[in-house]
Amino acid sequence: KASKGRFPQSFSRRRLRGCIQSTNVNDAVNCLERKIMDHMNKCMPTKTVSISSRDPYLMSPLFKSLLNAKSRIARSQKDTLSLINKRISDVICLNRRNFRALAGSRTWWRKTNDISQRNASSSRVTLDNASLTRLNPYFGELCHDDSYVEATLSIIGDEVDIPSFTEQQVWNAFKRIKRTATGPDYISYWVWNDHAEILTEVITNVWNLSLSSHTWPDSWKRENINPLAKVDLPKEDGDDFRGINITPGIARTFEKLVYNSQIKSTVEEIFIPNAICVQAGGKLYKRSVDYSEQSTQLLR
Repeated sequence: KASKGRFPQSFSRRRLRGCIQSTNVNDAVNCLERKIMDHMNKCMPTKTVSISSRDPYLMSPLFKSLLNAKSRIARSQKDTLSLINKRISDVICLNRRNFRALAGSRTWWRKTNDISQRNASSSRVTLDNASLTRLNPYFGELCHDDSYVEATLSIIGDEVDIPSFTEQQVWNAFKRIKRTATGPDYISYWVWNDHAEILTEVITNVWNLSLSSHTWPDSWKRENINPLAKVDLPKEDGDDFRGINITPGIARTFEKLVYNSQIKSTVEEIFIPNAICVQAGGKLYKRSVDYSEQSTQLLR
């Protein structure tokens, strides 16, 4: 939490000035992603620890990381040792409370069954790196169409009114971002949600650049494909897996805002009148009752 709290202190609008002044949407997106990742690596560096079954039940990755850090502190640095000892004590107390709350609960057993694959009907299958490497060509061919012909670009004249977003709309979109999967840009959802005041200006510029230049940033075209098993005991061939595509979170937010503000009314006007099942107000139930009454009268 302390490292996460230092993130906005070193991440300011001044550092994002180059991204805001950019006139190319790809350059602006690449600049923004690079600066965000640099600050995340600086404030919250990734640490790797080893956890074994012989460790006590209170052991956690954070606890072990703190122990490793304590072993590298000299005995003469009493203030630093006092701070890290207090932090270790707090983590031990927190782990003890969490363990008592979760041990034996439904959530605890569900997580245990998912990790051990105890349930045969579970579709979550842990694959090693070799199996994932063999699945890559399958999903690559599945997402590629040799017969695809690139569409002819439409000529958009100056008389066309190109939509744009205000900073208030972008800020509201950031505040509505919920906990979601991280895409190939490795930028978590909380970066946009917690630091909307800092990022609103640059993202407003990026989104309006994308709309005015009719260009989707190349970085947002990437996807992470997570294999999901279709059967209980999947084989290593790709037919037994379904690919779940995950795009960058900021790209999904942009798509949702464009749809709600520019396309939703047109789509509902065209499709909703013909789609009874998605109409509000219980029209499907009413239509079913009407059909039932008509059928009863015919039988009489």
